[in-house]
Amino acid sequence: MDFKKSIIKNFLNNEEYHLIPSTFINPDKDIILSIEKVCNEPLIYKQLFKSRCKDQPYSTKNAEDFLRWAKEGFLKKSHYVFFILDSMSLPIGAIDIKSNDKDNAEIGYWLSTFHSGLMTNTVKELCHQAKVLGFKSLYGLCEESNDKSKSVLKRADFKEVGILKKNQKSYTKLQIMV
Repeated sequence: MDFKKSIIKNFLNNEEYHLIPSTFINPDKDIILSIEKVCNEPLIYKQLFKSRCKDQPYSTKNAEDFLRWAKEGFLKKSHYVFFILDSMSLPIGAIDIKSNDKDNAEIGYWLSTFHSGLMTNTVKELCHQAKVLGFKSLYGLCEESNDKSKSVLKRADFKEVGILKKNQKSYTKLQIMV
């Protein structure tokens, strides 16, 4: 599959960002530090990494492992991670297709709180990339209290299809046919 950088426009200020497959990332010091910094932002850390990191900060090693895992997924066609790059070509977010289930795969994403207005267009572009990869349907799971994430998916034309219980939590499931 021949992927290129996709341009993503920020809805709020029309600034351009790039969405690139993880295989395009060269894990140098600046890339690793950018991922580490964003993943330690309070909202992202609390939502995604606090439990995984056992209340320890998201580390350089975590970022290196994530980059390795992300690249491996594309190469093995088991999962697909794309990075959102700012004007300095540093990652400020990531979005992924979490499996190779072409009929119905889950997506996930995180984005620096300093780059609001970007995620809906990123999700729309991911849906386009998913179609190129042969996916038929995607879904997202949002904690019921996470209205911001639900709004992102709804603006990207995902529809609520139900509530799912997982790990003692309730999630709203939103889905789209690509």
